[in-house]
Amino acid sequence: MASGYAVTTRDSTISSGATSSSEIDLNGFAPVGLRIPAAFTGTTVSFKNALTTAGTSNAVYRADGTLYTVTVAQGKDTILNPLDFLWTKFLTVVSGSTEGADRTVTLIVRDM
Repeated sequence: MASGYAVTTRDSTISSGATSSSEIDLNGFAPVGLRIPAAFTGTTVSFKNALTTAGTSNAVYRADGTLYTVTVAQGKDTILNPLDFLWTKFLTVVSGSTEGADRTVTLIVRDM
């Protein structure tokens, strides 16, 4: 049975020597997964949110006050709960380690 929801992707690059990706405009979509490239340096990622493009971005925290992080592995997909991101407009992916080369991370997003 078809769900009627569109699933697509949004790519973003973390530049060599950096930890934060370029801004991702979710444009009415919510992340349901994260595809990590095979040569990714970090073992965790966290996220930043901005309300406007190129606006002030803040780290995303859980309701209990802890930084929202997920454990990731090279060349693997990681499931994300879209309900955690329904309020997000412009998202940045933050690697837990400085990347040794340009790395493209892919958000798998679903129309909400």
